Amino acid sequence: MDILLDNPLTNMYGPYFLLLYGAVTLFTILFILFIKTRVDQSDRLPLPAIPAKIDPYEIAYLRGGLNEMARTAVFSLMQKGLVEIKSDEKPPIITRTSLSDWRGMATVEDAALNWFVVSRQPKEVFARDGLVEKIAPYADEYERRLSRQQLIAGPEIYDRFSKWKWAACFFLAGLGGYKALVSIMYGHYNLIGILVIAIIGLVVIAISGQAPRLTRLGKAYLERLQTAFDGLRAHKPENPQLTPAAAICGGVVLTGTSYWGYNEIFEKHQKDQAALSGGCGAGCGSGCSSGGSSCSSGNSCGSSGCGGGGGGCGGGGCGGS
Repeated sequence: MDILLDNPLTNMYGPYFLLLYGAVTLFTILFILFIKTRVDQSDRLPLPAIPAKIDPYEIAYLRGGLNEMARTAVFSLMQKGLVEIKSDEKPPIITRTSLSDWRGMATVEDAALNWFVVSRQPKEVFARDGLVEKIAPYADEYERRLSRQQLIAGPEIYDRFSKWKWAACFFLAGLGGYKALVSIMYGHYNLIGILVIAIIGLVVIAISGQAPRLTRLGKAYLERLQTAFDGLRAHKPENPQLTPAAAICGGVVLTGTSYWGYNEIFEKHQKDQAALSGGCGAGCGSGCSSGGSSCSSGNSCGSSGCGGGGGGCGGGGCGGS
């Protein structure tokens, strides 16, 4: 018992311990960042080939989760003439047209069209109880499929990384708490320095220690798709491949077409919704891809920093995944 209360660590002069604790905290953060680069081994797998028939909603989900699925559904309905954006209204509204030919529609589009049974504002697409929640059940199969292909981080990656984050958090909290407890027992109550370093360390681990949603293989595959579809931005608006291109490259592919206003309206309202929800929720995974191809280089998107899976935010705390 004496060794717990009387040892070089407990007897260390306060400022020296703070220097040691700060150095240990920095090392722990760097170690977690290193582990973060090692849990994803998907780049060792062969790069998937581009399928002959691309499911735009699967690619939209890969690139930006539910938000991008919703944006793609609205654009596809617009291109088919089933909905239109009345931008001259204040605020703009999305409404169904009188066209009734619904043949050949995907189930996601059918659900989206039913949601537009009443006129909607663009911001409602990303709001709570909006279109993103309406189409959420259709994303489950995409989530499982992309996870099996290791294009997005599956539960095994999150669980593996989460264990390291928990260990790092407990280690920093335990070391600081141990020194603080012994200091109190000896009548020393100036613990501000320990608290500040501990809080900073835990917060940094919580923020920087989030496993990315897209795996290395997923990023490389998305870059391959973006490169293949980059030239479609100059094609005619009625080109049926424009919907997959918009899903893959984002709204920038609509530059020079009659649909460019669609992207501007959605960009504004998605940013507004992200701000209202604290930068996450509706704003997570909004469509900034990490791909380096030219089709994504000018992509205007709402928020890319959340890194959430499925349109939400991943891992909020030390153990979040």
